[in-house]
Amino acid sequence: MRRIRINASVVIIGILMLMLWIVANFGYSQLVQNTNEKSSLYETDIIVAELADKMNDKFQVANSIRSFAIANAKTGIDREVFHRYAEENKMLERGIVSISIAPDDERKYVYPRGWDYTNLGFDYLKNNAASIKRDVDKTRELNETLVNGPYALTSGGPALAIFSPLFIDGEYWGHIEVVLAMEMIVDESEIFSKSAVQDVAIYNEEGIVIYGFKINGEYVKQKEIHFGNRTWTLEALINNEEEIITNDSTKQIFKIVSLIVIVLALLVITYFTSKNDSLSKEIYMKIYYDDLTKLPNRRSLGNKVSSNIKHKKSFYLSFADLDNFKYINDTLGHTVGDQLLVEIAEIIKSVTDKIDVYRWGGDEFIILLEGDNEEKAREELEKIMDRFVSPVKVDGHSNYMTMSLGVVNYPKDGANIDELVRKADLAMYRVKEAGRNHIKFFDEDDHHITYEFAVMDQKLKASNFVNGLRAYYQPKVDVATGEIRGMETLIRWIDGDGKMVFPDSFIPIAEANGEIEKIEKFTIRKAFEDIKYLNEKYERDLKASINLSSRNFNWEIIEYFEVQSAETGVNPKNIEVEITETVGIQNFDETKKMLEYIADTGVTIAIDDFGKGYSSLTYLSKLPISTVKIDKDFIFEVPDSDQDCKIVESVILLARILNLEVVAEGVEGPPQLEYLQKHKCDQYQGYYFSKAVTLDEIESMLEREDVD
Repeated sequence: MRRIRINASVVIIGILMLMLWIVANFGYSQLVQNTNEKSSLYETDIIVAELADKMNDKFQVANSIRSFAIANAKTGIDREVFHRYAEENKMLERGIVSISIAPDDERKYVYPRGWDYTNLGFDYLKNNAASIKRDVDKTRELNETLVNGPYALTSGGPALAIFSPLFIDGEYWGHIEVVLAMEMIVDESEIFSKSAVQDVAIYNEEGIVIYGFKINGEYVKQKEIHFGNRTWTLEALINNEEEIITNDSTKQIFKIVSLIVIVLALLVITYFTSKNDSLSKEIYMKIYYDDLTKLPNRRSLGNKVSSNIKHKKSFYLSFADLDNFKYINDTLGHTVGDQLLVEIAEIIKSVTDKIDVYRWGGDEFIILLEGDNEEKAREELEKIMDRFVSPVKVDGHSNYMTMSLGVVNYPKDGANIDELVRKADLAMYRVKEAGRNHIKFFDEDDHHITYEFAVMDQKLKASNFVNGLRAYYQPKVDVATGEIRGMETLIRWIDGDGKMVFPDSFIPIAEANGEIEKIEKFTIRKAFEDIKYLNEKYERDLKASINLSSRNFNWEIIEYFEVQSAETGVNPKNIEVEITETVGIQNFDETKKMLEYIADTGVTIAIDDFGKGYSSLTYLSKLPISTVKIDKDFIFEVPDSDQDCKIVESVILLARILNLEVVAEGVEGPPQLEYLQKHKCDQYQGYYFSKAVTLDEIESMLEREDVD
């Protein structure tokens, strides 16, 4: 009886172990299948994210063409300029088939040229295709960019069209149309580089196939894609062969190690649970967070804004742009620039817990504040601005940073994220125009004022704008003898309409859009060439001074001085660089290195507008300054203003002690000159002697001196 009981126990234990093995093996198989299922879904998420990124890139192209058209609409769009603009921006390499500009909704400008012959004169409103007429009417009524399609391209394959309205001074002018080839966009997204992707199809809201063919199969996954005003469905056929093989192999291992199945099952369950968690977190971070700063990205912002709008929550959206960040990249390199962006992101997050911060791209951030109280929103944003009074230290460098902020409110200023960001961007550019480092809440006047900025911006971005630059010179005169000792190089611009534009109107915009470098190189080259010509012809030892922008002061510009000195043979001592106090505000140590380097070549350094800033004395003690230029605001009321006289006399005395030359700006009459003679100022410039004139007029002045 005992033997039977033992055998029964063994049988029972065996049965229990077999049952446990079956349960564990079945459970593991289900876990693997579930893991494969989740991996497939994550793969589909990445496909949708990358495809949406590429489609939204085409929206930016449409916005670029829209800005071009707005900037040129009043003066008339030149077809050659339009074609050159499209070619320079490599439009056809970005999945774009054609671009059309349609004043009064009649297609008059088409790129590329091959489309001109069959498409010019096409009237959208008289077209038989009801959907096209409907979308043109809708884009005008809503003042929004819309997507239409699919269409069949004559070259084969499906296409979509982006329609964007153009309003000039509040009046509807026409629209632009950008036609996209879906196959090129899918190829650009590199969807099929994903190992698990076998096939892809995209459907519109009506179930019409936009790309690919109807997919059948066990592993077909579906996801929605949001693009502009459209919501499409993406179907992806996912290849699970690799995972199935892994599953079968693991089953064989389980058969061999059945005696320790429970332990292995627990280990495997733990492993795959952690693997799932890790995979989920990694892909989630890739889709919804910025790789560099670890801040939520545009997609996260879109989800947050959509949720707030859906639940009718009022909020403020601020478009924040770092001022002069290009200077950091140019002088310290992109590695330091990236480190600085990471540090700035941390600073903005840490200032107040009442905001959400997102990385928009480059040196741009979006800040969200819930609520509808403008005063409280301003207070929170000012806390952020105040934090940047202190320098941001990165890699041993102290960087003084400022930001320009444009702010909008939902629902007051817009009904969707595209409209809100566009208006916040406009308000931010108003801050840039006004001098930066400020907060501006959007108002409707921003549309009209920023139009002028956009026009000038587009003119400066034209490839031939440098041809309109002209060098003018204002003489610097010896206070004691009345002889010309040098001249300040100033720039004027003859725009496309033949009008002379003064620096105050275009230099700030050039600093903002990056064209300032071309202007400065032109100025340097002309100053070197013309001072060589004058000194050789008139046997003089004149000096040409050149103003350098604080927002483009970098090693490339410094090296350009050496290039011009070598090419022209001009003695560096006949060249002077004029800087303002703001030139060192971003990074004083690096600025000092650059100025010391150029001073060692023989070029002299003058500090312009001396006395207006808080750091003037610091500059005199720590930088290789040779000349101080007393700001015209102090000279204007001399000798009538006792206060201004004391300031001017103090500057002259200080310069004497430090063995520096003194130049007085803005001298407009005999009393001012007599005062400067009495106090032994070295040189002066101003309308009393001459305004800024051409090189020919400078020659005439030198010839009169020679006769005298």
